[in-house]
Amino acid sequence: MSSLTLRQIQAKIEAKRAEAAAMLDAAPDGVLPPEQQAAWDALMAAIDGLKGALGNRAALDDFDRRAAGSPLATTGDPLLDREAGRVSLLDAVRAMLPHEMRGELTREQQSGADRARTVSDEIARRSGRPPKGIYYHAGVSGAAEQRVLSTFGPPGGPGGNLIATTLAPSVQDRLREKLLIRRMGATVMTGMVGNFALPRLTGSAQAQWIAENGSITPTDPAFDQVLFTPKHCGGIVALSRNMLLQPSYDATALIENDLAKVLAVALDKAALVGTGVNDPAGLLLPTSGITILPGAANGAALTWGDVVNLVKAVDQSNALDGKLGFITNAKLAAALKVTPKVTADTIGNFILQDPNELAGYPLGTSQIMPSNFAQGTGANLSGILFGAFDMMMISFWSEIDLLLNPYDPAAYASGGLLIRAMMTADIHTRQPKAFAAMTSVVAP
Repeated sequence: MSSLTLRQIQAKIEAKRAEAAAMLDAAPDGVLPPEQQAAWDALMAAIDGLKGALGNRAALDDFDRRAAGSPLATTGDPLLDREAGRVSLLDAVRAMLPHEMRGELTREQQSGADRARTVSDEIARRSGRPPKGIYYHAGVSGAAEQRVLSTFGPPGGPGGNLIATTLAPSVQDRLREKLLIRRMGATVMTGMVGNFALPRLTGSAQAQWIAENGSITPTDPAFDQVLFTPKHCGGIVALSRNMLLQPSYDATALIENDLAKVLAVALDKAALVGTGVNDPAGLLLPTSGITILPGAANGAALTWGDVVNLVKAVDQSNALDGKLGFITNAKLAAALKVTPKVTADTIGNFILQDPNELAGYPLGTSQIMPSNFAQGTGANLSGILFGAFDMMMISFWSEIDLLLNPYDPAAYASGGLLIRAMMTADIHTRQPKAFAAMTSVVAP
């Protein structure tokens, strides 16, 4: 029974109930003869068992919904995961090379390209969606920003810094915004097909106290839907001929890491400040439905009372549960480290004493949280967000779809090629009132 879905268990209960109702309707005065009473008792016992299974399944489903987000690093098939893990980004690129360029690859590079094509074909077969070029499975990592990797021009790089002489054992990454949303506990869904609607209870039936022999007034629950629709994120990476065929340092790890972080930053930004046009609608949009505390007319410094009120707003919405936490930016976090809870306090009881915790809840800081909000005459104001982050849902429709273009005029003239990387996702919040924010905070 544990393998049945909630809806399937409910259907079985209804079938048993209908069978029992038919048995009772056929009995004169509702009295069952002895030979049917045993059948009735068996039906009641079966319904009781199904109700127990229904409660167990509902509890498990609720646990799954509240589970912390996890990286989408597997397909669910250990064998495919193992083979996909052996495919590098450059393997996927080499698998798309024109025939005349494939002849310049080494035997090892040819083998990697063949493996990449085999894995892509299997992912396409399982998903039912043929790629535009080739599927490259890298979990949630993917998409790209526009950049050129060549071995010269500008002098020294960027790709030239990976060629020849003696290299350090690691390549230093650039400074980036911290990645927060999934770490804060967002719920992740994979393998989406078409538009997806999540039913949401917006109003409950009402319990009523009545006098003896009084009548209960019927009340109905109210529902709406949270609609997930595919939204696309990606870009183009340019590789030179030398980078593709002759690197003495394996640049694959660097490129893959860069693609993964670029996409993660894009998802985090969309979750907070997405416009809802081409990207998902962010939590901090005025129309998102979350609680926005107004603050001072022209902005003001954050007080301990403001922090308490953010938690209070979520608690008053009956949402103080799950993966709770704060997100703000470095400017505001620094200001809170020197702001006392009470203005006249001379002991140093500052609002933020632990850099990873605020008011007893986890605190994440990232430059993804804007510091350029405006209110009244106030400008360059910072934001702070509190909420149950497991209520935020990230859905993915596709693996990374790589498409090779060796015939772009500039790339063709230099013997290089362009790679387009695309991924499809959407972000929504199950219950907006599980979040509260201020976007009018002065932070020096």
